[in-house]
Amino acid sequence: MKIRTQKSPDEIRNQYLYKPFIDFINNKKDRDKRKDIIKIFQARTGFGKTYGSQNILMPELFNSHGVNLIVYAVPNTENIDPVSFKLAGDKHGYIFTSDVYELKSLLAKGGKVVFGATHSYINVKKNRNILEELIKKYKSSWFIEECHSWLGVTEHQFYKDVMGYNTPVYKGTLWKLAELVLKNTDLVFGITATPTKQHRGVCGPLKFEVMNKWCEIKDSLFLTKWGTYREYKGYDMQVKLSNRGKSTSMAVIDQNSAKSNLRKYIREWHLPNVQELIKLSRYDKNIVSKLTSMILCGGDNNTRLSLHLDNVVEYLIEFLLKNNYLTSMQSIAVMRDNQKGFYDLCGNFEKATDDEIIDALNDPDEDAEFLLVNHKGSAGINVHNLTGTCSLKIRDPKTTDVTELSRQRIGRLSRLNTGHGNILRDKYDMDLELMLMNYCDDFEIDPHIFYQTLMTANVFQFRYPSTPGGQWELATEEFDEKYTASQEMVDPVVKSIIFDDNEYCSSCGQLLPHKDVVDKFSDSNFIRFDESMLNCNREFEELDETFNVK
Repeated sequence: MKIRTQKSPDEIRNQYLYKPFIDFINNKKDRDKRKDIIKIFQARTGFGKTYGSQNILMPELFNSHGVNLIVYAVPNTENIDPVSFKLAGDKHGYIFTSDVYELKSLLAKGGKVVFGATHSYINVKKNRNILEELIKKYKSSWFIEECHSWLGVTEHQFYKDVMGYNTPVYKGTLWKLAELVLKNTDLVFGITATPTKQHRGVCGPLKFEVMNKWCEIKDSLFLTKWGTYREYKGYDMQVKLSNRGKSTSMAVIDQNSAKSNLRKYIREWHLPNVQELIKLSRYDKNIVSKLTSMILCGGDNNTRLSLHLDNVVEYLIEFLLKNNYLTSMQSIAVMRDNQKGFYDLCGNFEKATDDEIIDALNDPDEDAEFLLVNHKGSAGINVHNLTGTCSLKIRDPKTTDVTELSRQRIGRLSRLNTGHGNILRDKYDMDLELMLMNYCDDFEIDPHIFYQTLMTANVFQFRYPSTPGGQWELATEEFDEKYTASQEMVDPVVKSIIFDDNEYCSSCGQLLPHKDVVDKFSDSNFIRFDESMLNCNREFEELDETFNVK
C-alpha cells in the first residue's frame, strides 16, 4: 500500500494561508493594533491564493464578520476570472460583479457582493466617488491582488529603493485610496507572491506588515511544476557620449545571441517536449500534448535592453514556417497594452480579448502555442500548460536586489500541468501526490509511461540572458531556492512513489525497466528496446528511449 510522503494541498494551504488569515480576523486585539496598515498575505505563485480567497477567506468575512462588500482590486483585466468567481459565489452565497453601478444596486437589495475591478477602473473619478460612498454606508473588506505592483511603495522618495528604478513622478494614487479605505475598515489585505522591501519593513515607513510565514519548498514539492534554468550571453557594453563629451558605458542587448537562443529554446525544449507527449499519447489516451511558451519582448521604450516585440513576431513566423508549421495557423498570441490578439503565419492579425487569448492558450484544440508579452504577463496569468519562457530582455535596474518583477515573470511557469488535461483537477482534486499514487492503477497505465509524461509536462525551463548587475541571475537563484523544487530535487521522490515496487540497479541506484515492460513493447513495429540502455554509466533519462517511436 502506498503511503503519502507529503501533506495534502489543503493541509498546506490551511497551515500557511487560511488559518493565519482567519486567526487574525478573529483576534480583535491584533486587528486593533494593525488597523491603520495594510495586512500582507504571501504565498508562492500557483499556491492557490485566488481560489482560497474566493472559497475560504471571502466566505469567512461574509458569513462570520458581517461584511457586505468585498472589493477585489487587480492590476490588469486578465487577473480576474469572472467564471471562477461566479462558481464560488453560487457555492458560498455571494454575487460577483465588475460594474460599479450594478454593485450599488445589488447592495441596496441586501446582497453580499464581490466587486472585481482593475486599479485604473477604480481610480476613474466617477467610479471612485461611488466606491467611497459605498464603503461609508456598508461594511467592507478590500483584497488588493498582486499588491507588489501598484501598492509596492507609498512615497516617491522610496521608489528607487523599493522598485529598482527612478521615476520622475510617483503620486501613490492607490496608496492614497488605501489610506481612505482604512479610515472606514481595517479589513484591507494585500495578496502577493513577492512582497516588496517596504512590505517587509526593509525600507520606507511602516505602512504594511506581512502576516504569515513563507511555505518552504520541502513542504510543497507537489504544488508546482519543477524548474530548470539556462543562461545565455545577454549583452555587450557600449560607450555613449553626452552632449558635453562625457563618456558613459551602458549595457545593450546582444541581439544575435537573443535570436539564437530563442531558436535554441524552441528546438531544444519546446518542440521536443511536444513531440515526446505525442509519442507517449499512443500508450495513454488521456495525454494532452499541447504545450505553450511565453516569450518576453521589449517595446518602443526599451529597445536598448530587449528585442522589440514586432521584430520577434517576424522572426518567429519565419522560424516556425521552416519547422513545418502551416501558414493558416494562429500560433502566435500577443498581449501588450496597445495590441491583443493572434497572428497567423502569413502575418495576418486578429484582435482578441485577454480572456480569449488565455482560453486559446489552454485549449488543446486551438493553434495558439507562443505568447509574446511586453509589460503584460508579469502576474496573474493562468496558463497551466506553459512549458517555459525565453526572455529576450536583459534586466538592468538601478537597484540590483529588487527582483520582485523578475520572480513574477518566472512564476507564470509554475502552475501544475501533468500532461493529462483536467484529470488532476476532476479526479484527484489538484492533489498531485494522490495522482502519483493512484493514476497508473486507476487507468491501467504503465508507470514508465506515466513517469515520462510527468517529467515532460510538469517541468519548465526559464532561459534568460546574462545581465550587467546579475539581476536575472539573482532572481533565478531566489526562485530556485524559495518557489519551486528543481527537477533534480524532486525526481527521486517522484520515482519512489510511482515505482514503489520496482527494482533499482545495485551499483548506481538507477531504475531498471520491468521485464513485462520490455516484453509488452519489444514486438511493436514502432518501438525499439535497446539492451545497451541498461548500461549504468548512462543517464537515467536514456531509459526513456524504450518508448521512443521509430
